[in-house]
Amino acid sequence: MVRPTAIILLLGLLFTSFEADAAEVHSDHEANDNEGQWITLDRGVEFQPNELEASSNPSLRLAQHRFLSSANKSPFAAQDEYYPAYAQAWRMLGFFVDCEDSAEEGSRDHRELNGDKTATCQRYLMWASYVDLNYVGGGIGEYKFWDAETSSWDATTCEQHGGDRCAKMDCHDPSTSTWTLLGIYKEAFYASEWFEQLFKHAGYCNWSNDVYEFMKDRYDDWPEGCEDTDATDENGNSLYLDLKPSAGGNLTLALYTDDICKTEYMGNYVTVEDAAGDEFVTGSNLELFNDAMEYYKYCNPCRAANRKTSDENERGGKVRALGQGYDDDQEDPNDGYWKCSDAAGYTNVNQCMKFRTHTTFRVASMFDLQTATMQGGIVEVAVGQHSYGAAWNPKQADATEESSSVMQAAAVISRAVPNTGRILIITGSIFLVCGFAALVAAIRWVRQRRQRFLQVHLTEPLM
Repeated sequence: MVRPTAIILLLGLLFTSFEADAAEVHSDHEANDNEGQWITLDRGVEFQPNELEASSNPSLRLAQHRFLSSANKSPFAAQDEYYPAYAQAWRMLGFFVDCEDSAEEGSRDHRELNGDKTATCQRYLMWASYVDLNYVGGGIGEYKFWDAETSSWDATTCEQHGGDRCAKMDCHDPSTSTWTLLGIYKEAFYASEWFEQLFKHAGYCNWSNDVYEFMKDRYDDWPEGCEDTDATDENGNSLYLDLKPSAGGNLTLALYTDDICKTEYMGNYVTVEDAAGDEFVTGSNLELFNDAMEYYKYCNPCRAANRKTSDENERGGKVRALGQGYDDDQEDPNDGYWKCSDAAGYTNVNQCMKFRTHTTFRVASMFDLQTATMQGGIVEVAVGQHSYGAAWNPKQADATEESSSVMQAAAVISRAVPNTGRILIITGSIFLVCGFAALVAAIRWVRQRRQRFLQVHLTEPLM
């Protein structure tokens, strides 16, 4: 039997560990260039391997080598490399609640949103960025995009102004072979900063006129912190309002019985609509808001682009049409195609850069991903060999493509085989197609049941 003291001694020989505030850790790294590589395990926990002497126990050296080899296999692309803006993409994952992080002393989120409170349950928006390491300089014309309305890949951009490569803009697919994860981030100021940056740049170019006007007028209505309402429960106790993550990466509002919005009010004496008032996103407006945000759970290029025709997108005299060049002398790999002149006066702005420079841009930890997964508030995201969040509709796209391929294969076979065996082949193909369709239907039914389970169980009160 291994004694605890022996385990402690072994760990001491393998590496030196400590727990500290993340900001202090990174500042220490920058201050001492002679230190070895620090490896992050979790929030505020990092270690630096000690070099074992050549005369040390060979078993210990072998154990250290195996441990460090596995720890150094990062699921992220290199952070010290330059990547062209058109080679980068992003997507929104959803929302989660953290009742620990925002109570940290000195936290900007805690300080600005909650004043002198000693604890709170901070709501965060979570998003991810990606890079295409095989990008060859073709701009938007190097990619085809998923069309949720037709459930098919739209290669119009490749056909209009593309080269030999037409890769899928599919970073939303956990099994993508095109995109490599760059980072996952969280944003406490999702309404006043993150939504604002998205809506006036990429949102202006991607949404229809009506949707853009609606989203622009409503994003400030979301609370950014636990807000006291004038409503009370059946016992006269005060009720509070805050954002509540829900399945599919959506967001909604909920009432809570405490001033840090941790324990959800489960009574029916008063509704969210009654307590929130008309100024908040409730009722049918909530559904419209989430429907519009669905677009950004798919893979989107960091460089904002308008893939619609000009007659679909004219606001305030600003026309975003095909074939118009940049307003300045910047090199444009799109040759003026898919030009996006946004509400802020920029042309084809780098949306990821706007997130980085105009929001808090905090890196999400594995703890954050685990928390968001348990709460059911984010869509699926792959980090190396592990997946977090809940399965999402785009995964059905592969099933649709496979079903279409099976049908085409059956047709080809039926034309190629002589008449004497054609009937048998056609009959077998029909059974094969029917069986595959039944399998796809069963998978969709299971996913729908799982989504309902998530809505009922994983978005229950935090306490």
